[in-house]
Amino acid sequence: MEHEQPGAEQREAERERGRYMERRAVAREQLAQIEEHKHQADLAKQENKREGEKIQRLGQLYQLEIQRGKEKEQEEKLERQREYHVSNRRREFITCFLMKHSH
Repeated sequence: MEHEQPGAEQREAERERGRYMERRAVAREQLAQIEEHKHQADLAKQENKREGEKIQRLGQLYQLEIQRGKEKEQEEKLERQREYHVSNRRREFITCFLMKHSH
């Protein structure tokens, strides 16, 4: 009976070591999964930041185009006003000239 006891203890110690090694392997796998999830979250955060910056740039470009359109409209309006005044002055000059020379 003395021989069975040390063998049983050794088998139990081997089983315990096996369970320990399994727990360590599971813990390593879980840690790897956690690290992968963190990495994926970081990538998603970076992508969101890039997308936000892109949207902001596009918004700025849109506002710039709107501003340029307004400036162009203003320039065209001023040009029409200038042409109108020049045309009126010419008409007045011609009318005045014709009136002076018609007598």
